Amino acid sequence: MKIILTLLLVILSLGFSSKGCFSQNESGIRIPTLPKEENQGPYFWDFGNVAEGSIVEHTFIIKNELRNTLNIKDLQASCSCTVSEISTKSIPPGSSAKVKVKFDTHDRTGKVIQYVYVTTDDIYFPFLRLTVSGEVVKK
Repeated sequence: MKIILTLLLVILSLGFSSKGCFSQNESGIRIPTLPKEENQGPYFWDFGNVAEGSIVEHTFIIKNELRNTLNIKDLQASCSCTVSEISTKSIPPGSSAKVKVKFDTHDRTGKVIQYVYVTTDDIYFPFLRLTVSGEVVKK
């Protein structure tokens, strides 16, 4: 009987110690795991071919579909070549905020993918990943 209880406790502890459908970026932020085909949807933008040395930008829209105000706690880019700014950190229900993402292509070539991690106070989806990509070509 003790063996069965011990095995049951081991199995349960393994199940509860898993991290679920999350991954971590280099800063340790837990983000929802995205499907392999992430080059679609409102949180992805492909600049196409971009000349090396140029700075390109895209504005994403984050809409609050909750019943409460959505508060943006932080924006963090995956690289110093990418910067972002948000129009408001407090989004009332039914309203939207704009997140402007700028990508500097200096010293970059080839296919580039950069991310901006948005941290919110939403308990179900506290992290959102915005993705920009492009093919940086020599001038």
